[in-house]
Amino acid sequence: MSESLKCFLNRSEKQIEVRVRKKELAMLFLYFSTNFYGLGKHYVVDDNNRKYVLELVSYFSKSERFGSQGVVKNKASLDKGLFIFGPCGLGKSDLFEIFRRMFFFS
Repeated sequence: MSESLKCFLNRSEKQIEVRVRKKELAMLFLYFSTNFYGLGKHYVVDDNNRKYVLELVSYFSKSERFGSQGVVKNKASLDKGLFIFGPCGLGKSDLFEIFRRMFFFS
């Protein structure tokens, strides 16, 4: 096995970190949330959920501003996962489905 192949295989085993600009991720979110529920309907970002959506965009874009929206209850860290909770019908599952579709197609 060549040295370059060994080097490639060693790198591919490690987690590759990809950084995306927050603005680009926000534009992707807007694109994928449009017509999410069908023709002419979309996921609405309003005053009630805007800070949560922005916090998630910051998290997924690995922005240093993650935790700045006042939504995170404990110390915000990009090295940790997310625990999202709330009553039924707020759009938590739909929100993550939009993010899943964004990353699936991008």
